[in-house]
Amino acid sequence: MKKTAVRVLAAAAMAAAPMAVAIGVNPAVSQAIPDCGPGSWFDPNMSICRKVSDITNPQDCGPGNWWDPMQVRCRPVFG
Repeated sequence: MKKTAVRVLAAAAMAAAPMAVAIGVNPAVSQAIPDCGPGSWFDPNMSICRKVSDITNPQDCGPGNWWDPMQVRCRPVFG
């Protein structure tokens, strides 16, 4: 019985070793939202800071195009 318990503990230690190494080696990942400063906001979809004026002041894209405020660019109506 003692031999079986030692083997089970050894198998559990070998199974847990890669997880322990991964936890010890990888740095902690920060989930904080960066400070973009006054007049800007953080776009989590693109992971960048954007100016408020990009959304409130759409550009004239010309005929056949429309202003996409989420990607801050002109896009064709069809296509």
